[in-house]
Amino acid sequence: MLTKLVTQKGSNIAPSRLLTRHHVREAEERRGQVANQPFLTSGKRILLVEDNEINQQVTKAMLEKLGMDIELANDGIDAIESIKRFPKKHFNIVLMDCQMPNKDGFETTRDIREGAAGKHARSLTIIALTANAMKGDKELCLEAGMDDYLSKPLSAFELKQKLKEYL
Repeated sequence: MLTKLVTQKGSNIAPSRLLTRHHVREAEERRGQVANQPFLTSGKRILLVEDNEINQQVTKAMLEKLGMDIELANDGIDAIESIKRFPKKHFNIVLMDCQMPNKDGFETTRDIREGAAGKHARSLTIIALTANAMKGDKELCLEAGMDDYLSKPLSAFELKQKLKEYL
């Protein structure tokens, strides 16, 4: 049986599809309302490379809500040392800030791809985190060897979607 909805003007509109819990969940996810619920992350480890303490805390909290295990690095030098400490693939993903003191994310990524953090790390998934959201910034990240790009401020929903894509 097809029910009809009545608008304020009194015209009848037939619903386009049956509303189910599945459709409601899809709509909530699109709006980001369930972005912080954990998904299959057992044993997944993230290296968060970020020099700003506030950004570290906010991003770490988002990742923890998703069930991730996080290690922090304050700059590119720390990131390379963190990766080198583990001879096998210890990190599933590196979230790399682009603008940092000492060694920025672009230089760090190029060094990782050239083997500075060990052979095992050359193919490590690196996702850029940058406040620069101008045309061409994503291309700069990809040219440096990063696999993908997220702009700041981070959205919990977009972060979750990106992690799902790469995990």
